[in-house]
Amino acid sequence: MEFKTIAVIKLKGSMDALSAQAFEQRLRCLETPEQIVVVDMDAVEYVSSAGLRSILAGAKKIQAAGGQLRFCNVKGLVDEIFRCANLATIIPIYKSWKDALA
Repeated sequence: MEFKTIAVIKLKGSMDALSAQAFEQRLRCLETPEQIVVVDMDAVEYVSSAGLRSILAGAKKIQAAGGQLRFCNVKGLVDEIFRCANLATIIPIYKSWKDALA
């Protein structure tokens, strides 16, 4: 599939129940066909279970619309959380946003 548009979202702080809702709302605006949504996690320190749920729900909705959700710059504790949740088997994770767009 060829993607025609790209959106980059830069998050910071913690992805908890409150910020997860805001993240889902942002993703709803990006549920369009042929779009790549790259989420830059460089400044994210923690992701709660609510955050993981919103990531999975968002990925499912974006894929259903014909787009793709990708993550980049996942580090430290957030990387450990993503690994424990086996997120990389569901959502592509890249070292940098440049890699995510290649």
